[in-house]
Formats: sequence, C-alpha cells, structure tokens
Amino acid sequence: MKKIIIYILLSVSISTLFANNTPSITSKILSDNQTKITLNFDNSDLLITHKGADTTNIHISNLTNLSLPGNPSLPVYTKLINAPKENISINIKTISSKKIILDHSIANFVDNAKGADFIFDQISANTKNILNQQYIVTDWGISGNIPLSKLYFFPITKITDNEIEFILKAEILITTNTMQLSNNRTDKENFGNLFSNKKSVQIQPKTFKKINNIQFEGKPFVKFEVSKNGIYRIDYKILNDLDMNLKSIDPRSFALYNRGHQVPVYIYGEKDGEFNKPDYIEFIGDRNPNSVADYEYDPFTNTNIYFLYWDIENGLRFTEESANPLYSGSDLIKPVEYDYSYHFEKNQRHERLGFYKIDGLASEDDHWFFEKSIQAGSSEEYEFYLPSPNQNTSKNYSVQVALQSISQTESITAHILINGHNIGVGTWNWHEKGIINENSDFLLENRYLNEGSNTLTINVENNPTDPYATIRLDWMKIQYYRNFTADSNYIEFKKPSDQINGLYQFNIDGFHDQNISVYKNRYSKLTDFDFAFDSDSNFYTIRLQDRVDSPSQYIAAAGYAIMTPDTTYLDTLVNIISGTNGCEHISIVADQFYQTSKELEDFYTDNGISAQRIRLSDIYNQFNYGIKNP
Repeated sequence: MKKIIIYILLSVSISTLFANNTPSITSKILSDNQTKITLNFDNSDLLITHKGADTTNIHISNLTNLSLPGNPSLPVYTKLINAPKENISINIKTISSKKIILDHSIANFVDNAKGADFIFDQISANTKNILNQQYIVTDWGISGNIPLSKLYFFPITKITDNEIEFILKAEILITTNTMQLSNNRTDKENFGNLFSNKKSVQIQPKTFKKINNIQFEGKPFVKFEVSKNGIYRIDYKILNDLDMNLKSIDPRSFALYNRGHQVPVYIYGEKDGEFNKPDYIEFIGDRNPNSVADYEYDPFTNTNIYFLYWDIENGLRFTEESANPLYSGSDLIKPVEYDYSYHFEKNQRHERLGFYKIDGLASEDDHWFFEKSIQAGSSEEYEFYLPSPNQNTSKNYSVQVALQSISQTESITAHILINGHNIGVGTWNWHEKGIINENSDFLLENRYLNEGSNTLTINVENNPTDPYATIRLDWMKIQYYRNFTADSNYIEFKKPSDQINGLYQFNIDGFHDQNISVYKNRYSKLTDFDFAFDSDSNFYTIRLQDRVDSPSQYIAAAGYAIMTPDTTYLDTLVNIISGTNGCEHISIVADQFYQTSKELEDFYTDNGISAQRIRLSDIYNQFNYGIKNP
C-alpha cells in the first residue's frame, strides 16, 4: 500500500466578468507516486448568458460543462485518480471567491435522448442538485487492474436561487491509497450469475462454403466497389436509381458475396417482405487485401468488389445481440483504455528497385513510398495523426519503422524520433529493408503522444563512402494506449489485452450523430445500448455491455462515417467460356468502349468470321470475383 498525496492548485482570477484570455494547465510528475497539477485561470472567461427571459447559462473558458438532466449545466474541472473512490479523501481550501448576483436562475439541462443520464448515474445517486456540491468523486473504470475514479470540482456553487459563489482560487488536496486488484480470481468468483437479469446469446463465427460465380450465370446483380474498411449502408435511393424493380424483390432474399463467400448483412425493414424508402442494407466492407505478399497494401488495387444477388434462399444475416447495460455489480469491468495499432503509410512515390530485386516477382516487394526522400547526413519530418492517446498513463508504446535504401551503399544508419523523443536506431545493408524497432532503453511513455498531430523524425547518419546515399520511408506501425473515443464518428475497439475475460461495459464518446451502428466480430449487430448527448461538447456517448470470453473486435460508426460504396451499378454475370466457344475472333474491350466496338464485331461477322466481344469486367467477374487484380 502506497500513500499518494497530490496537490492541485486551482487559481482563477478575473479583472471583469468577461475576461478573454485562455487559462493554462500544467502537470509535473515529481516522483512515481506524486504529481503536481497547476491550473492557472489568471484571465479566465466567466461567460454569463441568458436563455429566453427567465433563465441564465454559465460557462468558464477552457472548462467543459457538466450537463446532467434535471440539473443546471455548470462548468467543471475533472481529474482521473488511480484508486477506488472509497480510498480517496478530498480536502478543499477556498482562498478567495466572489459572490455574483444573477438576473435569473440558472437553466436546467433537458435532454430527451434515450438513457441520457447514464454517464452521471453515480452523480445522480450522490446528489439531487449539483449546485449544492463543491465536488463529487465517482467510480470511472479499470486500467491495468487498477481501479480509476474521477473527481468533478465545481468552481460555481449556489447560495440562493439568484446568487452564486465563484471560487477564484482554491487548493485541492487529494489523498489516496493505491490498491492492486488480483487478476487470479476465477471467472465464477468474479462474475457469478451475471446474466440472471440480462439475456445474452453467444454466437460462434461460422465458415461458409466458397461458391463459383458461374452458378449465377445470367442472373442480374448489383456490384459495389469499396476501397476503405468500415461500415457501409445501401439505402432505397441507391438501388432505386439503378432502375431496379424493387417492388418485385423480397429483401429477405438479398444475399451479399465477396470473393466467393457470402457476407452477412443487416437489412432494416425487411420483415414486411418489401424494400421501402426508409429501409436500408448494412454490411462491413474491406478494401482489397494484399494477396501476393505480406506488406500492407495490394500492389495493384485497393478496390474490393461485393455482389448483391436476390431471390436467394437463406441470405446470411448478422445475429442481433442485446448490449443493454443492465448489470451494475462491483465485478463489472469498465476499461478506460485499450491497446490500439496504427499503420502510417502514404504510397506517393514509385521506385523500381531494379538493383534491389534481381530474382522473383516484383510484386513480392513494396515499391511505393513517401514522396520525401532522406539524404545521408540530413533529416526529414513526417506528420501523422493519432486518435485519442491516453495521456493519463505512463505505460509505454511500441514502434516499428520500415526504411528502403535507394542507393547501393554498403550500410546505412538511421535514428528515429517521435515528437522529439528518441525511439531507436538501426543499421542495415542496402540490399535489405531497414526495420527499426523501439529501443527499450528509451522512455516511450504513452503520455508523450499528442492527440491529433504528431511528428516522426528520421535522421540519417553521414556516410563517408557515399555522401549522396538516399533512403525513403516505407511505413511506420505504432501500438499505443487509446481512449474509448470515436475519431470522425468511427472507432474500432476491443477489450484491453492486459485485462481478464468477463462482463465488460464500454463507454464510448465522441460521436457527432445519434445514428450509431455497432458490430462485433463481423457476425453480430449489437442493439439496445444506451446513449446520451452533451449539449456543450455536441457529442453523443454510448454505453454497452458485452461478455468477452475470447478475443473480440468491435466496430462502431455514426452519421457520415457510415459509408456508401465508391461505385454502384447493375450487372449480369456472363459465362465467357461457353459464350465464346468456337469464335474465330475475340475482342477484349474496356467497358467504356463496349458499345462503340459493336462496329468492329459486325465487320468481322459480315466478312464471314465469327466474332465475340468481351468486356474486361466480365473477365474479372468470372475469374476473380470482379476484383481488377491480375
């Protein structure tokens, strides 16, 4: 047991009620168990506005507002603490404050969204009116088997209905004892009969027989082209614009195929046997994977193809699983971070690498690199974006960088830095790809990563034998600890790798839209989760529960992050082999020239030569499931 004392100095000074400068927040780690946080509001904004004729809204610059339904929306300072709330004591000393008379009472926050109050259910249990509280501490989750709590400190407190006290300067003393939870508890000890009040169906993934496209010869289908990983939605308008007779199609007979395998879909509104204007099809699509080598991107195309047929028996559907957050026992696991892998690569410059590869297929090696090259004795910077790194943890992240020599230099040495921190150094021969991993001697704590923009720096040592030696960046992979926050309305998440199996509650924020779809392991659609809206941040947060007994991957998307295919068009599968049998002249024609090439076919036919035209897409449809890859 370690006793930790954290001093937080909150200093708020104003020259008027409407100062415009931005406060600063600094954090200094004094030791392994002591942190000093200083909050300076020397010129902070206290903004008082009126909503209608009877109510008042209050904001403080650089602080978010806590919006709890049925309570006033108030500015709040929050801090995560590595201890359960039972082991935390808070002492606040108000140094200076100011009383303010309001023209009207503070407006209560109202939100009619389903489950709008779930985020602050513990706060609701603690108090009926947050205006009467100077601070609140709640359970927040578990990280690395360490319980986390969250402190909410309110610089504004109520005196009367029309008078408030604004704390200008305060000292907050947090005293806590750390506790390490055992991860050796059995599943029974941890969770008992968790599902006595919660219905949960565990569905195992299935293996589906691969089909030969030719079995659908002569059948019409809709071809979807996709080039990104994510959730795709096909609505009524997309299919209706193809001049399909949707009234004659039972959506329960829809079946989606990719690479000869049926892919599960979710079809909203199919139960009535009609595909109407509100209805839509949803599926998880992937860009074309690299099928020729072990590097990230396929050397020929990123475009993957999905075929949608109808009048098919037993079209595959996602299983619908309830993720309703019903359980509230102490054994419920609430992670606040998870290990996330990010791949950074831009295919901007092609290099032949003729001297590098003298045998085998060229496609076995990656020939695409970043545009900027690096000369011996110089350095280059590459900006990359990271969504929501957890900056409240001292866990280490890991990095791997791939470099390619463009010159025939005997050996090259390069140093890697991220945001100015040394990552590692590596030396390799020109005829090998340079792979540099992080150095365990360097401090690579997750808190050194930035939300959003980060900088990768590559320094190449001077080479006396070849002062003009040149290398290019191929890719970087970084594994770090990420918060459960959506990025541009999209997130792929999982149970933290260092956590035990059991019943999990995932709280995911950062969505800009309440139209949210969540899928698990590509065979289940999660339903019945709660969501809430914060009017100050304009973000939606969802809360869902799921039992995790094996590695599970989740995908959630909202609004514009639910994509539509790059291209959608109606097609019919043609059997090229039987259709061209006995032909003396076969013309392989690009699709855009198919109609105009009819004159060429007629020319041969008129001269007694049997001829047949074949579209390029027909070849790919029959022999490569529509994918334009040799």
